[in-house]
Amino acid sequence: VPRDMPEPQSPAFVEHVAEQVVRPLELSRGRAFVLFTSYANMNAVASLIAGRVDYPLLIQGEAPKAQLLDTFRGTPHAVLLATASFWQGVDVAGEQLSCVIIDKLPFASPGDPVVSARIERLRSRGQNAFGEYQVPVAVLMLKGALRYAQTSTQNQLVPPFLLICVCIVFGLLVALGAIPIAVFCGAFAL
Repeated sequence: VPRDMPEPQSPAFVEHVAEQVVRPLELSRGRAFVLFTSYANMNAVASLIAGRVDYPLLIQGEAPKAQLLDTFRGTPHAVLLATASFWQGVDVAGEQLSCVIIDKLPFASPGDPVVSARIERLRSRGQNAFGEYQVPVAVLMLKGALRYAQTSTQNQLVPPFLLICVCIVFGLLVALGAIPIAVFCGAFAL
């Protein structure tokens, strides 16, 4: 986990994410999913790394999901940049997917009316909405990304790279017992 990342709300966040993405893509020789929590971050990072990465970039929105996945599976060293719909339920077996990079932990937006209503309901009951709702939802999304990493290494000797560009919160998830530290110790061996 990069320690010098600015807060996700900072204007410098996207530039830092782009900087953090390039090296793992070089190390993994492409073969990666770069997952984002927003289209804006995805498109901005895609623009920033376009001339710096020597591998084919596939960007969500340029083709239907099924076509992007087929192209990714059939294109050696491809890099797929995508958002929430690619976080779970996608199967890419073998060495084609060796790296999963996440721009930040996928917390549900409190601006979303459904999320806002759930948060308010929990608060009205005296419950901790962050710990009892937002963290568990983020963990489920993160587990989807970890499943990519696990599935992609079934026939490999080297574990995949997993890079989460996030300033804080990671330690909180470990402290809450939501994510075992051992999983990440092995996954972050860059």
